[in-house]
Amino acid sequence: MNDTFTVRLGTAYDKAPVQDEFRTPRLPDDDRIWAAGGFEWKLSQKATIDAGYAHIFVSADSPSDLANQETPSSTPAGNLVGAYNTKVDILGVQITLHF
Repeated sequence: MNDTFTVRLGTAYDKAPVQDEFRTPRLPDDDRIWAAGGFEWKLSQKATIDAGYAHIFVSADSPSDLANQETPSSTPAGNLVGAYNTKVDILGVQITLHF
């Protein structure tokens, strides 16, 4: 904007490393879209304040259908079936002092 304020905006697409057949409650990951923004405020030659915010949209209803055991007769029996809906918000603020 000027010498005192800087504005930053960005977006990204992040393909998940987890394939559908390996998705679990421990790793309910799926493809993500990032939307981010922030600013820098230069207080003086030796001090700046930076703030940023990002929201991560994860693909809706990421499914899983995993066998519970290696064999169907193992205890407990059945499959782990579910769908995961994830949202992430990230907020950061920092002060930088130059010496």
